[in-house]
Amino acid sequence: MISQVIIIKDGNGNIFWPQYYVNNIGNILIGDGYQVKMLSSQTLEISGSVIIPEITPVTIPSGWSILGYLRETPASVITLMNSVVSNVIIMKDGDGNIYWPQYLVNNIGNMQPGKGYQIKTNALCILIYPANSLNIEKSEVIIPEPQHFGKPLNTGNNMTLGIINDELDILDGEIGVFDSNDLLVGSAIVDSDFTAITIWGDDESTPEKDGLNTGESFIIKFWNKQTSEVELVNITEWVEGNGYYQPNGISIACKAEMFSATHPELFQNIPNPFNGFTEIGFNLPTNNDAELTVFNAIGEKIAILCNGSLPSGKHSFRFYSDDYSSGVYFYKLKANNYTETKAMNISK
Repeated sequence: MISQVIIIKDGNGNIFWPQYYVNNIGNILIGDGYQVKMLSSQTLEISGSVIIPEITPVTIPSGWSILGYLRETPASVITLMNSVVSNVIIMKDGDGNIYWPQYLVNNIGNMQPGKGYQIKTNALCILIYPANSLNIEKSEVIIPEPQHFGKPLNTGNNMTLGIINDELDILDGEIGVFDSNDLLVGSAIVDSDFTAITIWGDDESTPEKDGLNTGESFIIKFWNKQTSEVELVNITEWVEGNGYYQPNGISIACKAEMFSATHPELFQNIPNPFNGFTEIGFNLPTNNDAELTVFNAIGEKIAILCNGSLPSGKHSFRFYSDDYSSGVYFYKLKANNYTETKAMNISK
């Protein structure tokens, strides 16, 4: 089976990487969980004494860790975590499903034997699972899959986006989250009061870009089920976090403006900050003349990246920092009587 193991990570970031003979994990610990990436699906058989959950306290450290489930049968995550729920900020399973008690979100349903769960707590706490002999209630959770946007790829690392719907006037439809090249990185059916979306980051073990890079901005779209129209969601106020991807990050939006994608869109440069070069992208809804220019902090034009007629669609241009010092710079798009400016940072 080890020939099928690509990499294993524990909650502290220690690694077992058989291809390169790396083992920073050492021993598998009772009560801990582990992230595993495999070449193919396999079944792990473990022999030894059966764990008695009610006499095996599990220490959950403050912050992020990976929690193992010790019971022999599934049971409701709400019931199982009840004794420590005041310390639980958020839990996630390997598929990105969420238990978020503050916002009454439970997409995990039941904890399952053999699975691990990422958990973030506000303090160290001790969890004691109920005995196997007890008949613990189960949660019946049905998670409808987005039909318009579809499902993104599970890349093994993610963050959580929460949207307070009554503040945004988002009601019946779907939320899709994208990178600047229109790669789907998150999606969810809109819930009545609060929508939680798992946003997936890039899997750096693969050559292709299949998620967001750390620090990369994301684009939120809303598909209206009643009109079948897609609108862009511009978040104007955050309760927590921001519109940039961070592994295991949490962002909560409470105010937004919604508009149809009928005018040009200027995207945040990637990477940012940068040293060497960065990509500046924008979208044109129709064929248009477009000018993309770069300015220094005092408003002097230092580069023209494009100036001419372009077809509709997404375009990207590189800006090189070799001749410029560290600091804040600005880039501006002019197209079809539309002007937008964004800031970027050179860091040397």
